[in-house]
Amino acid sequence: MENKCIERTLKPDLIYYAVFAIVRIKKINTKVHKKFSDILCECLTQIWGYRQLLAEIEAIRQEAYNIENAGHEAMLMRLWVALMPGMPLEARITKQWQMIGFQGDDPRTDFRGMGLLGLENLL
Repeated sequence: MENKCIERTLKPDLIYYAVFAIVRIKKINTKVHKKFSDILCECLTQIWGYRQLLAEIEAIRQEAYNIENAGHEAMLMRLWVALMPGMPLEARITKQWQMIGFQGDDPRTDFRGMGLLGLENLL
């Protein structure tokens, strides 16, 4: 197997040994199918990356909006400024939020189902 496969992956040993095991178990002749190992490596690397992305997105979705978290509040204020430039926010909890589509006076209640992922997608 060529080294280029190993250099592109996040978990080189895992991918390398998976390809090696598949080639041995399936008795694939790599002399006949010269590019098989490289192509399989690329496929497994893509699958690994996709699964990592899903895990990261799910972690963000599961993180609840926390009014006491300064970072969460800063993101919410950035959203306000981006959508309503030049219009100051009267208070943290205000009917103004409804002008940009939130259901109530406190936008944090709209992030219950999607957690921070909902807010990040709006930004």
